[in-house]
Amino acid sequence: MSNQDPEKIKMGKLESQEEQRVRGTIVLGIDPDGGEAVHFKNLQIDDASESTVYLAADADLERSLCLGELKQSSGTFKMPVPFGTNTMPYNTVVIQDKSSEESIAVVYL
Repeated sequence: MSNQDPEKIKMGKLESQEEQRVRGTIVLGIDPDGGEAVHFKNLQIDDASESTVYLAADADLERSLCLGELKQSSGTFKMPVPFGTNTMPYNTVVIQDKSSEESIAVVYL
């Protein structure tokens, strides 16, 4: 992401929902391996269960793109955005608990 135009990078801090404790930074930007990706930096989800990650317009899951299951609840990693996806409409990342379908974190980019 070092060669990316800073004006095209979308970044935000995680905001916890209710009692769930979530920390870290999320960046939507160029993936060095090609295309775009959602980059999680220093993510920490306390009491994490199976979760799904969405790229959404205004945190609305009806206007979202499912990026798949969150494979880890801590650390620094990325989730690729499907190649060719227009990411301009998406301004939030939502992490949803898979079993309860409750949003455990929303980050505004």
